[in-house]
Amino acid sequence: MDQLVVLHEIFESFAKDRGSLHAIDPKSIEGSCASQVRRLLEGAQQGEIDAEFCAQLLECLTDIYEIKRLGDICRRAGLFEVAVKCYNQALSQGPDSNVRSVLLNNLGQVYAREGDLGKAVLYYRKAAEGFEQVGNASGVAHVLGNLGSAYRRGYEWDRAVEHCFKSLRAFEKLGDEFGVAQIMGSLGRLYAEMGERDLAVRYYEKSLREFERLGDKKNAAWLLNRLGKSRAKAGSWEEATRCFTRSLAIFDELGMPHNSGIVLTNLGRMYLDQGLLELATETLEKGLKLIGREMLPAYPNAVAALAASNSTMARQYLQEFIRDDEIQARRGGGPAQGANELVTLSSQLYASSSDRYQELTTIPRITLGELKVASSQARSLSYLARLHDPARERERVALAERAISALQLALANSGGHERIQIAAVQRSLQGMKELWSMAGSQSEPWKLVSMLAAATEYLIGGARDLCDATGGAGEACRCIYDALQSIGSAIEEERQRRDPAARLEEASANLRRAGERLLAAGTGQGSDGSARMTSAAQILDNLVVLCREAGSDRPTSGGSGTDRVSNLLNYGAHQEALLQIGWTLVENGMARTERAGYVYIWDDAMNLAEVGPAGSPSSRQRINRSRKGVTEEEEMDVDPIPAGQMFSVPIAPAKTMVYGREEIKGTPQSCTPTCTTCMADQLIVREREEPRYQVTSFHRPVVEYPAASKECAVPSQESRGTPEAGEFFTAPAGTGESEWVQDFTPQETPNSVAFDERPTFWDRAVPYALTGAKALTVLLALALGAIAIIYLI
Repeated sequence: MDQLVVLHEIFESFAKDRGSLHAIDPKSIEGSCASQVRRLLEGAQQGEIDAEFCAQLLECLTDIYEIKRLGDICRRAGLFEVAVKCYNQALSQGPDSNVRSVLLNNLGQVYAREGDLGKAVLYYRKAAEGFEQVGNASGVAHVLGNLGSAYRRGYEWDRAVEHCFKSLRAFEKLGDEFGVAQIMGSLGRLYAEMGERDLAVRYYEKSLREFERLGDKKNAAWLLNRLGKSRAKAGSWEEATRCFTRSLAIFDELGMPHNSGIVLTNLGRMYLDQGLLELATETLEKGLKLIGREMLPAYPNAVAALAASNSTMARQYLQEFIRDDEIQARRGGGPAQGANELVTLSSQLYASSSDRYQELTTIPRITLGELKVASSQARSLSYLARLHDPARERERVALAERAISALQLALANSGGHERIQIAAVQRSLQGMKELWSMAGSQSEPWKLVSMLAAATEYLIGGARDLCDATGGAGEACRCIYDALQSIGSAIEEERQRRDPAARLEEASANLRRAGERLLAAGTGQGSDGSARMTSAAQILDNLVVLCREAGSDRPTSGGSGTDRVSNLLNYGAHQEALLQIGWTLVENGMARTERAGYVYIWDDAMNLAEVGPAGSPSSRQRINRSRKGVTEEEEMDVDPIPAGQMFSVPIAPAKTMVYGREEIKGTPQSCTPTCTTCMADQLIVREREEPRYQVTSFHRPVVEYPAASKECAVPSQESRGTPEAGEFFTAPAGTGESEWVQDFTPQETPNSVAFDERPTFWDRAVPYALTGAKALTVLLALALGAIAIIYLI
């Protein structure tokens, strides 16, 4: 098998299952670099593409089509630096204008995926110029679509609409039905992001009908996926489900598991927003298994959704356990049958969520510290869930220590207000740990009083830090703070053998006020916290009664009254009241800062696009990018932007195609719509997950070559034909989106000068060095002249 065919198959494996590579016999590979290509194949079979080895292979390859295909592989693998070298080396071989435009288009694609919109736009525009010079009207039409996509990403809606409609008119003039269908899909996406949902759905449906009429199942499936997302955002769950189901059926029929995985992720996220947690988790797990780790942003988006689903389900199980436990307590019975299983499930799901968030931090190009906070909090919540299990009473001190330790990572990756509140949760947990530690000191009453005082101080510190919150919860924390101060004073009164009843009454009154404030807050934590405050106040009221009963015979230097109050400490009345307060502080502090259960969505350039709590799409934050408008004068200075849509510029293959040295007869019809072996066959511009995070930038399209079937070969450089209307693009797997756009081409670069090449420091320094030398010569001459004059005198 020719090495070019093998390189093509490796590239195609990004859009298909990697299993297809195992059908290739490494020993059958032929070519000038067969051994290196064999090694690349073996790595690809394991899902690994090594940048250093690809750079070595580039030095061995000499054929322009092989070099270009290696660049495509590196681009898809995220090895952008090597991809740029490949495309520049291919350009150095002086290809004809059509092939040159294709290569420059791919360079623009690399920079777009890197997030460098300025360079991407420059290359795309130069590609357009190249297509115009050879009379490739179809290529120009696609470039207009790319420009529309770029302006859409930059939130320049007017210019985006203008260029999309120019592209649409150009395709209609060419009679390119596929182009018309694609650009209508692009307009649908544009209007969706503008918030014009009705217009978006209208264009999606028009595009879908055209693709179905043309028999393009793959693009129809992507349109159904997009329609499903639009319907889901509008809350039309049944219609969205039908769209996703139809999309899945098509991808399954076409044998495209990666694409099915992306649709399943969108479906699972919709179930998550509906609150169908078990169904969401099951669907997301299925989708994640089908998506390769190298598929960005599809893989991290699936992992993040599953992490959020696990945390949300864990919280639901724990709340169900607490609710059942309260019901059983009111009935005077023990835990309900199977209740402990809910605690175990909750702990396991929180741990799984922590692992998922932690995995996100290991994915290249994700540097969001907030994910470490989410992972840390989910791990801590896993230990806290076990603390609710009565069967783990002896493990409580160790579990509390683990929960405190787990929050250290969150503390290290947070700042400002959030950091203070996480520290408050840690202090509160430290106080609770002191309370649970009292179990080993029951025979030492005065030691118990000291431990109780220390625990109270920890809780006072936690409440103080939480008091800066606004609203009902903040007022509740202030009441709790006052109550804890009173309890601390009561403990001190006890130490001094004075009656603590008055202080305990103050504490009880403040706790009841805190309960009222929490209940008025109208949250789940508020309701649970209110019940706890009421319970703690009741315990303190009982203590007041007992203290007053003991006060009638309380001696000044000890006696039966003091013994009775000390016994109250031994039996844990104060301990239980403080634990109720501690749980309230911890739960409210966690609720304010918790990131476990948040959905994170990245766009094509791996910029965070959307973030917010699962199950509440309306409260999720859509990140708007601030950007500098792209102008002719400053396009190279534009801030980086995420990659966006992919579009295809079809270029008709010649009648005779060549795979290396073997000629194969073929016609344009013998190439599949996703043929990428043909150097100039199609330029693809694709789009992935929905955009939305804050980056100074401007969004642009991306292009790429479709993959070829084994019958399709590479046209010789001399026999390159011009593009034909009628060929079209289907989004590569892993993108989850498709859209028409064609790319730009920078000016021709003779002899393969890299476009990012700049003069070195020493090149710039030469003129200044020469000036310094001249000055030194003048000074030396003056010095010699002075010496001569002195000598003569």
